[in-house]
Order: sequence, then C-alpha cells, then structure tokens
Amino acid sequence: MKLCRDAPFGHNGESKIDHSVRDALQLRAGDGGFALEGFDPAAAGVLATVQAALAPNDPAPLRAEFYGLNVYRAGGHFAPHKDTPRGDHMLGTLVLLLPSDYWGGALVVSHQGVEHRFFDARGSRSREDNDALPWAAFFGDVDHRVERVSSGDRLTLTWTLHRAPGAPAQPALDGSTRERLGAALRDAINDPSFFSEGATLGMLCVHRYVHGVDAPLTARPLDATTVLALKGRDQLVALAALDAGLAVELQPLVVETCAELAWPLKRFLVSREESVFQQKRLDGSRLVERLESKLADSDPYAADKFIDGLVDAWIAPTMRIGEQGVEGESPAWRLLGEPEFSATGYFGNEGGPTEFYAAAMLVIRVPSR
Repeated sequence: MKLCRDAPFGHNGESKIDHSVRDALQLRAGDGGFALEGFDPAAAGVLATVQAALAPNDPAPLRAEFYGLNVYRAGGHFAPHKDTPRGDHMLGTLVLLLPSDYWGGALVVSHQGVEHRFFDARGSRSREDNDALPWAAFFGDVDHRVERVSSGDRLTLTWTLHRAPGAPAQPALDGSTRERLGAALRDAINDPSFFSEGATLGMLCVHRYVHGVDAPLTARPLDATTVLALKGRDQLVALAALDAGLAVELQPLVVETCAELAWPLKRFLVSREESVFQQKRLDGSRLVERLESKLADSDPYAADKFIDGLVDAWIAPTMRIGEQGVEGESPAWRLLGEPEFSATGYFGNEGGPTEFYAAAMLVIRVPSR
C-alpha cells in the first residue's frame, strides 16, 4: 500500500484524479514498482480462451502486456468508462482477481443494453475453490465500471490485450457462421434479381473503433489484414463479404444525439463547442446554426437521410422509433452516444488526447453484373 499511488483516469484528453469518479490505488509495472512472477496468461491457457471468444479469426496468438495492480479499498469504485484508446492493435483488457477478503466491488461490463457481472461482488476467499483465480476479459470499447467496495481490499492485476499486426485472416471453416454468410452472399450475387445493376449495402457496427482526432471522416477500405481490427459481429460480416469477393469499407460516424436523432458532423469538436454537447440538447435548427453539419439545412431528420443515403439496403434490421413520435425506420437512432470516449466522458487509466472511439458502419459494394 505504501508503494501505491492514487489511480488516475482519462477525461477530455487529460489524466485526472477525482475520487468521485475513481477512488482506487494503483501500482504500475511500467514504472518499475514491481514485477510479476509465477503466472503467465499465455502459459496458463487464459489467452487461448480469450482469443477463442474475442478474436477467433486471428491466426497469430494474442499478446498480453502486464499493466499493473489496482487496489479498491472500502468505499473504492470506478464510474462507467471505456479503455484508453491505444491504436487498432489494442483489443481490450484482461483482469485477474487476487485472493483477498472484501465485499462489494463487482466488475460490471455493459454493451448494447446487456450487462455481465464478474467476481460476484463477494470476497474472492469466499469461493469454494480457494486455488482458483477468477478473471475477466472484454473489448476496450465497451463500458465497464467497478461498483463500490463495502469492506476490505479488492486487488486485481490487469493486462492490456493486443493483436499481432500484419497477420492475414484465417480461412473460413466449413459450417461456420462466416462460411454460411459468405455462401449466401455469393448465391445472392449470382441471382439476377439481386441488385443486378450494383448496390451499396450497409450495416451499423455493434462496436466502436479507435479514430484519430485529426484523421478524416472518410471510409477506409478493408482487406484480409485490416479487417482483423474489427470485433465480434462486425468482423464476421466483413470477413464473409470479403470471402464472397466484395469490396468492404469501414465508414466512421461522429455523431451527436438530439431528441433521439443522430447528427453526423463534418469535423471534430473544439473545446469551446463542448458545452453544446453536455446536459442541454439543442433542437435540429439550433444545432445547424451552431455547428457545420454535413447537411446544411434545418431538417431535424437530416442525419437519418444522410446515413440512409450512404447505402441502398441495410443488412441488419433497423430500429423503429415510432414510440418517440417519429414514424418509419431510422438506422441513425442506433448511433446514440457522445462524440467522445464514452457516454460519461471517462476512460481508462490516463488521458489520450489524440484518439477516441467513434461509431462506424460497414459499407459493402455489390458490383453491377
């Protein structure tokens, strides 16, 4: 405890300490504070299990970089946040719970309205198998939090998970979802009734992806190597489309929500504009007045028209928002979220002023035949 320091977090590109957001102690391995002996995630088989779940199409093994020790004492907690972005090759985080007597402090990971709770919010010594060390792994762009510890000390070791750069994708396995989807796409292309004059298909991504603040908001072509930067269902669909010989692009979408509508922006926000995107929301006409929109009009449904205009058809069903007073399909409604790192604005262990997580969509181009 004497070696530990207050654990920071990132906010608005800076590393900060605020116990109302994160109340914890930390000892970073990179600072030379300590080293870990006697346990290796790869040798223990943990990384193989993680890879099978989070990166099954990567032929090269995942790499785990030991980050450090986190201590949450009584009253300690961490508000909802995302991992600090560290480039396309960072996959997420591995957390291992050390034996200690504590209560509370559950790790809660949430994404797309689904929550998973880890470590049972109980002292790790209360488990029947005292030799087992519980662990959790998750993608860096998903929100996660540490609930308040009611008593004792909760100790965890953390690693950042990285993909091997430059490795080509593995071929599809017979009977896999990827293979079946690719076969369905090939059958569709051979069907004269399926967009014989060509079309652009779209799918809003389930995950968010690291994007540089100064990088253009233009689509990036994907190939057998760059597609591995995608995650989960996003990667599966992109791989199947590539297997079918189709061109696939990743289109970043920096959006702001207003009355449950998403507004694509031409550029990233500067500090003086951040107040526009805090608690008070502007209606469509005032938003256009304040910021340079991709569609320079006061149409409150401009975002829907913009996103719909990028594609001829959607692969995944879009959500209906009739209950919000807007009729018809509205894929833009699924792009809720701040143009920042997370809904709370908090992330990781330190600030990252050059990168953040952006919403995105897959653009799949079907050639004319």
